[in-house]
Amino acid sequence: MTSQNFRRQSGFTMLEVLVAVAVTIIVLVIAVPNFTGVVRSNKLTSAVNDFVSALHLTRSEAVRAGGATICATDNQADCNSTDWHDGWIVFSDFNSDGVRDTDEPIIRASDALPTSVTINADSPVITYGRNGFLSKPGATESIVFCNEGAKDLEGREVKVNSAGRPNTDTYSSCT
Repeated sequence: MTSQNFRRQSGFTMLEVLVAVAVTIIVLVIAVPNFTGVVRSNKLTSAVNDFVSALHLTRSEAVRAGGATICATDNQADCNSTDWHDGWIVFSDFNSDGVRDTDEPIIRASDALPTSVTINADSPVITYGRNGFLSKPGATESIVFCNEGAKDLEGREVKVNSAGRPNTDTYSSCT
């Protein structure tokens, strides 16, 4: 008798590979739609946070410089748009007229938002007076951010009270 060296084979059987592929496909089918929702939600949250940050900056600049305005723009230089989706600028508004003059410096400019985010607002211009309050006495502003095409139809609303303080809340009437 001759002695033979038996080597143990290592690897996967075809059945094991097929089971692993099937499990991976099931996980992907469940995870990908949920991931799309997470990405949309993050874009909306980021847009709202950027806008609220710009409102706080505008209010702070108003107290420092004697007046400031945030307005919708599509060229990051003038208040030439009625749609906040195009972007916005924050500038020192020394005469509190809501219009950027050549001697009024731009403090911050924001580019257009992702196409999946929509904005509806009371006004394309929000002006703060030297005391940090909205320049129109008793006025309030409402800006609604929604995810276009989202299944849950939930968005966020930014409300600016007459004292100039922005507050965010859920908004359940996005269409």
